[in-house]
Amino acid sequence: KKILAVVGYAQAQGDQLYNTASCIRQGKVIGQYRKIHLPNYGVFDEQRYFTAGYEPLVLQLANVPIGITICEDIWESPRVVQASVAAGARLIVSINGSPFDSAKQATREGLLAGRAKAMNVPFVYQNLVGGQDELVFDGGSCMVSATGELCMRAPAFDEGLYIAELDISSRGEVLPV
Repeated sequence: KKILAVVGYAQAQGDQLYNTASCIRQGKVIGQYRKIHLPNYGVFDEQRYFTAGYEPLVLQLANVPIGITICEDIWESPRVVQASVAAGARLIVSINGSPFDSAKQATREGLLAGRAKAMNVPFVYQNLVGGQDELVFDGGSCMVSATGELCMRAPAFDEGLYIAELDISSRGEVLPV
C-alpha cells in the first residue's frame, strides 16, 4: 500500500495512441503522464504511432512533489523537466527504454548530472532490461543528487529490485541517503 508504481504502456484514447506512464498507489491510478518528445531517429519511430502529450505530471508522494517523465523527455531538451520543476517538482522520476551501447551508461549519467545541476533536483532514472526484436536494453538504472552526484547504480543486464533511499530535510530538500 505504500508503494508508488510507475507503469509504462501504450494508451488508446479515441483514435489516438499515447506513450503513457500511469502512477498507481493503493490499487488506484493517481496520475497519468503522456510522453511529450517522441523520437523519430535510428531505431525509434514513435511519431508514426503515438500522439505527443503536452503537459507535465507532478504528484505528491510522502509530501514530496514528484515529476514523472518518459525517456526522450529528458534527453531531447530541458523543457519538460523545467515545466515539472515550475509545477513544483522536487524530484524527477524518469522511466526509460534506452538501448545498449558500450558508452551509453556514461552518457546517461552525464546527461542526468547536467540536468540535475541545472534544475537543482535529484533524478531517479529507471531503464529497461531485456530484449525486443534486434534491440537490447541494458538496465543500469540510477539516481543522481541535485548536485549531479551519482548516488546509486543498478547493475547492467540484471533484472531486480534496487533500493535508492531519499531523505526529506527540514527545509523540504530531497536528499539521497
